[in-house]
Amino acid sequence: MGIHRSIAAVLLLLAAGATPAPAQVTSTLNERGLASLRINGFETIGNPGFQGEFGLYGVSARLRRGDGSTYDANGEATGSTLDAPNRRVTRQYAWGRAVLRYLLDGANRLRIEIDVVNTTPDTLVSLGGILFVLDMPVVPVGEDWSGSVPLSQFPRFLDPERGVPALAIGFGSFGTLTLVNETDPTQRVWFGNLQGFNAPARYSVRFGMNEEVGAGQTRRIALSVRADAGQPGLAVTARDAIQAYAAALPPRHVPDRRPVARMFLSNAPPPGGHPPTNPRGWINLPAGTDVRTEAGRAAFRNQILSTADALIANMTQARAQGVIVWDIEGQEFPHMTSYVCAPHLYAERAPEMAWRATPGGPTVADEFFARLRNAGFKVGVCLRPQDFRCAAGNCEQIEIADPWAQITTRVQFAAQRWGVTLYYVDSNVHADYGWPIPARRLFGPALAAQPSAVFLGE
Repeated sequence: MGIHRSIAAVLLLLAAGATPAPAQVTSTLNERGLASLRINGFETIGNPGFQGEFGLYGVSARLRRGDGSTYDANGEATGSTLDAPNRRVTRQYAWGRAVLRYLLDGANRLRIEIDVVNTTPDTLVSLGGILFVLDMPVVPVGEDWSGSVPLSQFPRFLDPERGVPALAIGFGSFGTLTLVNETDPTQRVWFGNLQGFNAPARYSVRFGMNEEVGAGQTRRIALSVRADAGQPGLAVTARDAIQAYAAALPPRHVPDRRPVARMFLSNAPPPGGHPPTNPRGWINLPAGTDVRTEAGRAAFRNQILSTADALIANMTQARAQGVIVWDIEGQEFPHMTSYVCAPHLYAERAPEMAWRATPGGPTVADEFFARLRNAGFKVGVCLRPQDFRCAAGNCEQIEIADPWAQITTRVQFAAQRWGVTLYYVDSNVHADYGWPIPARRLFGPALAAQPSAVFLGE
């Protein structure tokens, strides 16, 4: 976990250059945005008509009504004005307006502040689009720059909500262009996704915001374009942004580096499903065991506790710190539902795991985890951020709007009932992202409640 906090990711786009120039950023504006942007003497605005596409190409704005339903607003700008003395462009949209300030920050930086103003009665939940379109000296070499990986996707591999704090583009003898996200790192704003536009060396530069802006409210985004005469590296060109990113999103250190075992108590169902005597596919049950009966559940208990003893022996030999059990609910359903990973539902999904050898005594699952803990090992379970739902005999995993709340609820149950501190999180993706859900977002609330927990994403 924590891949989103790595600050060492650097994408250096190698390009051949032409005439050397000093480290300098100069710019002029028109009513749509940048009319000129020169990086160390190279004009990156090959066609000013393509600028200000913040309101024309690829912009998206999603809003949420009071009843919870969402809709997409028309992204094309309805008007635009230039306040030249203050280097400010205001663009009007169906959802409100964007006020862009182009501020010269020393000789080699252009800082762009964007105030996103929501003038609707609804909540603006996301906004994205093309900030500007840049020409480069030549087509960068060494990668596939057609608009696929890595140009359009690399900045978001690190964190699908924020990307990397900065992206360096080598301009050969024209030095380096660096795109820097100066927005508060705790805010879900990314900047620097590039995609091929309409010429071999022309790229749109995209940004996105996933922070809510309430009715009548304003939220600020801060970005910058920086020039260097050489290629000193991001540690020099974007030191301030990287340090802010690291301070706001520090890595989480896990001191215990010993191995963690994994345990599967069941098998996935074959075509046609498991037999009715063992519907969840428990492994190594004695022949003739029917877990629907009292005698069968007693036999099941004996096998599970025997499995715990064998596991303890193996972990002792391996000097492991503990074990994560993937399937305390068994595997009754085929892939991709197979692992339920909802420990709070264990009694409902696997009644034999909730069987008690003595009235009022511990359940089989309670005994299993207690035996492992009493032997000195940490215990863990599998979680999923989806909601497990069944209807008319069919069960499936359903995406939900707040998977972090789901994770927290399941962690609280497992920790309180079985002393769980290790968690494997299966299918940690979400339809709104199309990427893994950022770890700090998915696990943050649960970690606040259980700071000693360790989460491992798929």
